[in-house]
Amino acid sequence: MARAQSLCDRLAALPILDSVEHGDFSDGNVMVDATGAPRVIDWAEARVAHPFFSFERMAARLGRWRGLDREGPGIKRLEIAHNAAWSALAAPSEIAQARELAKSLQSLYFVVCDAALLRLPYMRAELRIGRLANPVHAFIHASRR
Repeated sequence: MARAQSLCDRLAALPILDSVEHGDFSDGNVMVDATGAPRVIDWAEARVAHPFFSFERMAARLGRWRGLDREGPGIKRLEIAHNAAWSALAAPSEIAQARELAKSLQSLYFVVCDAALLRLPYMRAELRIGRLANPVHAFIHASRR
């Protein structure tokens, strides 16, 4: 846990502040309204947290569900647009550092969030093997690198 604390401390020291974080952002949670404007839906798992966690979860899901490479051109294009949104608050090197830290911490972050959700009575039906075990395994594996 000392490594996780160190990563969290480094992320918190950067100038990108916590904000509303979707918690379940994916291409399936973006709809287009009658005017053609995109709308993000399903905010049930939203919380205040570092804004890069949702992006990293989305990137991982696009890889798993859509076969997109995390370092490929599709996700890189999204990453560039996401970085631009934070450029008034942080230098490019700080944004890159925050992104790497969020990548390292995202599995642990979502384990903590999912564990909190699963304590809610209406979420108990969601409890299944792997919901918590898979992200814990991913964090442990990433920590060994």
